[in-house]
Amino acid sequence: MQKHLKGHLSSKAILCADVSLAHEKPARDMELPLKELVTSAGQHVIEGVFHIQHVNAYHSHLKRGIYGAFHGIATKYLKHYLGWRRLLTEAAELTGERLFEKIAEHWFKQQIKAT
Repeated sequence: MQKHLKGHLSSKAILCADVSLAHEKPARDMELPLKELVTSAGQHVIEGVFHIQHVNAYHSHLKRGIYGAFHGIATKYLKHYLGWRRLLTEAAELTGERLFEKIAEHWFKQQIKAT
């Protein structure tokens, strides 16, 4: 976790996570305050603002897409699936025409290789 977060967090960031010993060391090493939720005991919000529901919702929607539309994925292509999820959910209303435009925009930017 530290390897991927290093250099990407503000010094004012606060780490908020489910209670776990796995989060304590990274929070200390990165010098971040840690807010831990005991969700198994029904604690879902701390101090009225700290919660992990956005992460849980994203995870739920991602799993639904992976196992619904894609019927599972290959880990080596995970970044592609995440990109498609971001593309498909960035607009409030995604029409068939907008989807086609986005796909065409993506593929026309790719370098064409001769075989």
